[in-house]
Formats: sequence, structure tokens, C-alpha cells
Amino acid sequence: MMNQRRLSPLFLTVILCLSPWPTSGDTCTDDCPLKHYTSDRDEQCYDGCEERGYDYHWCHSTKGWGHCSPRKNVDDNGNACDKDYPCDKYGGDYYSCRLEKGGWGRCGRVESKTTIYQTINLKDCTDDCQYHESGKYFWCHTEDGWDYCSSDPDHTYKDVTCRPNHKCGAYGQTYSWCYTTDNDDWDYCGLISTRECKCSPQHRSKRAPPRRQIRSRTDQNRGQITFYDEGGQNAIRQSDGYLDEALDLINRWRPALGTRAKSNLITSARLRIDLQGTFGNFYNLQIQINGQRPSGGSSTIAQIIVQDGTTDNEMREAFRDSLERRAKFVFLLQPLVTLATRGEIAVAVEPAELTEQPSSRPLTPVDASHCA
Repeated sequence: MMNQRRLSPLFLTVILCLSPWPTSGDTCTDDCPLKHYTSDRDEQCYDGCEERGYDYHWCHSTKGWGHCSPRKNVDDNGNACDKDYPCDKYGGDYYSCRLEKGGWGRCGRVESKTTIYQTINLKDCTDDCQYHESGKYFWCHTEDGWDYCSSDPDHTYKDVTCRPNHKCGAYGQTYSWCYTTDNDDWDYCGLISTRECKCSPQHRSKRAPPRRQIRSRTDQNRGQITFYDEGGQNAIRQSDGYLDEALDLINRWRPALGTRAKSNLITSARLRIDLQGTFGNFYNLQIQINGQRPSGGSSTIAQIIVQDGTTDNEMREAFRDSLERRAKFVFLLQPLVTLATRGEIAVAVEPAELTEQPSSRPLTPVDASHCA
């Protein structure tokens, strides 16, 4: 996944809610696609969060049906949650919130949907692309059923990497595909894209604290590296009692561990490092406390977002900063754009060089048995 080579040049523009880790206080308009989760199982809905003839909102997930919230910060009836007691489990078996009008209501998590997965037949997934253990392929729900998809860009639905000079694409067909070998072996793949979540800054309930420069240094090969503290302690838990164990875990970190979301990359008696997911060529890594998430709190004591190509030492440095400062800490290499982050370290680099354009050679017709 990552190694000691020079950072691969890439320019990432993340503005407001376009990032899957939005800045606290940003509020989005209804134009922003949303992901809904059930109240009891915290499973993502694969169809709409709707009333369907009942006096509450509900949806289907892979583990059955459940109550859900139609919008952020409301219960399953659409009643506004008190900002001091937002939707959470509070030690119970399901998510709930205290209502502005008084009393409590059942609710479900709602997130901005910035990553859109498409199936191999160019249909939008209605939930995330997930791995089928026994079938050893990736799949997702669609509006009319289910289909195969890819969890990472330029990978087949069976997680085989596309040939470097041939990206996943339709190339004039009604499905997406790519070559996987120099012998022109090919397979189906799913396209992945991002969509902008339009935000309304004038509706923010609170502004981000001013950025404060911590230190800066010059790298002879890559330019100026600057560290900023942006506050945001609410996103990361205090590391009291875990500091020495976490530092030992960081020192054991070796990044060549794959690119698919995965828990327990490295573990200790009480802690673990998880790969929570990817965004483009960036990886969301967290140090988590083992066991059940504390009531009303976070189990994350450090979080970093790093680009493919970040060196081992830079990743360990970013982990240590996030752990010790418990802050929204941004690690920037100039020239850069501002990254929208919350309680994590972001590592960004310079613009990318264009790779060779993919071939547009069409496929010959195939029968559906190839997908079985």
C-alpha cells in the first residue's frame, strides 16, 4: 500500500462536505445525497428511509428492517434532536436522541454520501460495495436488486488489480471492464466516483477555530512541510492510560498491509490499528480501543488520513501528533489546498503527472455465465 519511496505526486481538492470527514459545524443542503443507518443494528439502508404507510420512518438493510432518521439531527418521526443530546446509543441497544420539544425519540445515523459506487452494469449502488465471503466477490444493492461492484478504484469485482495502463471504464460497452494482464486477460470492474455535497456556510451553527502553525521544515526533495493545529478535541478521545501502549503500537507500524477497509491491522492487549476506508488515494487509519464503544463517547484515540506513497516515518509522526495533541492536526506539503478534516492528520502532496491513456479497444460479447 505504502512504502519509503518518494511521495507520489497527487493534487487533492477537498472543500467543505466533499470530504467524507467533514468539518464540524458545516450543514448541507438537501441536494447532498445521504446515507441512512438503522437505529438498532446501525446497518446502512439499501433503500429509502421512508414512512411507507406507518407513522415513523424505516428502511431495509442486509440484516432486516429498522427505524431510521429521514434527515440529520431528527428522530424517526422527523422531530428535531437537542444539539446537546444528539443521536447516539447512550448505553442502550439502539440509537436515540433527546428532542427539542421534550422527551426522547428513536433515531439512526445519517451521513453525507460523497462516494458513489457503480455496478459492473453501470448502475448506481444504493449502499456501499461489500465483500461476499463465500462467493469471494464484491456486490451491492441496486434499485432493482443487486449486482457486482468494486470496492477500490481500478480493481475488478473479484479484487484483481487492473493493468496499470488500462483503467476501469466502459469503453463503448454497456458494462465496465479492464485488462488485468499484459496478455489482455480482462474482467468486469465497477466505477467509483465522488459527488460534491453542497454546503451552506451561512447556516453553520459554529465556526472552525483559527488554524495555528505548530512547526515547519523544508524537505530538499519535496518542498515545505508545515504542521497546523486546528483544535477539534471532540473527535478524538483522551489517551490517558493508553499512551505508552499506543506509542509502542505506532513504532510497530508497517504500512504495506493492503487497501481494503479492515480491522486489526496491528493489535496489542487493549488497542488496534484499523483501516477504516479509502478516499481516492488516501487512507483513513485509526488507533481504536478494543471492545465496545464507550457510551456517548469515541473509541478513537488517534486518526490520520495519508496518501498512498507516504513514508513509514511520516505516518508514525502523524500518528504521534494526533495521539499526543488530541486535536484536528493537519500535516501539509506545499503547494496544497486546504483539506476539510475533523480530528485527524491529513497528509497531502503536489500535483500528479498524467499516466498513459487507457486503451479503448472494445470487448467482444460475452454471456452472463462469466459473472457467476
